[in-house]
Amino acid sequence: MKTLTIFVGVCMCLGSFAGLSAKSIRTPGDPKSISATSQKKKHGDFIMIGTGKNDSVILGNNIFYQPAHKHDAKKTRNWQINDPIRVLKTKDDKRYILLNRRTGDSIKAKILHWS
Repeated sequence: MKTLTIFVGVCMCLGSFAGLSAKSIRTPGDPKSISATSQKKKHGDFIMIGTGKNDSVILGNNIFYQPAHKHDAKKTRNWQINDPIRVLKTKDDKRYILLNRRTGDSIKAKILHWS
């Protein structure tokens, strides 16, 4: 009986991993899945994966967004890895609005180009 219980438990544990996919990441409270394969897309919903040069943040689309102003850079200090970030386009094609869906903070940013 113990062997059967252990076998069923192992099957249930392994079965839960079968549904996981590296292609999509779900955020708490957001029924829409965020694609980890959306390379080169500059706007949409992404996960913050780190910080970089000039107070920039790197998102799941592998683009660094640099805050446009010093007060915007201060807001990003409260942002954490795995925060869901929504990137919106503005009329000016070089500017974007980044909205942290966990904290509710928004900043104006531009894409950081390495020189």
